[in-house]
Parts: sequence; structure tokens; C-alpha cells
Amino acid sequence: MNKSLLIIFFLINAFLPNKENDNEITAIFSRFETGIKNANVEDFFSDLDGEIYLSIKKGVSGYFSSNQSYYLLNDYLREYSPLSFNLYKKETEGDYPYGFGSYYYKKKGIRGNSKVFVSLKKNNSSWKISQITFD
Repeated sequence: MNKSLLIIFFLINAFLPNKENDNEITAIFSRFETGIKNANVEDFFSDLDGEIYLSIKKGVSGYFSSNQSYYLLNDYLREYSPLSFNLYKKETEGDYPYGFGSYYYKKKGIRGNSKVFVSLKKNNSSWKISQITFD
């Protein structure tokens, strides 16, 4: 193979979206949506980074381990029982994938809603959830 073909091959691969990354990121967003809808943090627990930034309505905000985040999110989803949830905006390309969603819940018989933000970062060779915000 001559040098020009190698350079062209490299440039094409460098600037085309990486479908493998997109598939992995889409799968993480899908597990996150399912877990929130079903109030089951276990669905996306393996996707949490070792330390994530978590901010939830009930006054919890800061960096927590994945285990601490599990319990905090679990408690939140029990108190603010999900009625529906979907990520209406997902950005899967680039170095910092993210999603925005609408979370509708019921707390003590009263309905409410929150905006949700989730972002990912590359951790070694895989993508992990690095931030979750319920506002």
C-alpha cells in the first residue's frame, strides 16, 4: 500500500464518527432511562464512574463514590416515585456525551417534574456516567 492511501485511510478514520462509541453511549443512555423509569438504579449501576458528581432536589450535591450514588439515587427514586422519564436530547458525539430529560414523579400523592442532566466521560477504554443532576 502506498503512502498516500495510508494517509487517506488515517484521515477518514480520524474524522468520521466512531459508530462503536456511539453504540456504547446509546446503550448507556438506554440503561439509564430504563433504570430511572423503573426506579431501579441497578439497571445502570455498572455504568457509574468510580466518582460522580450528583445533584438531586432534596439537597444532596457533591462528588460521591458509585456506591454512595447508588444509595442516594435509590432513596431519591423511592421518595420521588417515577411516573415517566425520557431523555429528549442526547449528544453522543464528541469527548463529552450528555443527555437532557424530563422526569415526572409523584411524592406523597402530589405530582411534580424535574429536569435531568446526565453526562459521560471516557474512563480508560469505556464510557462511564460522570454526572447526574435532578433539578
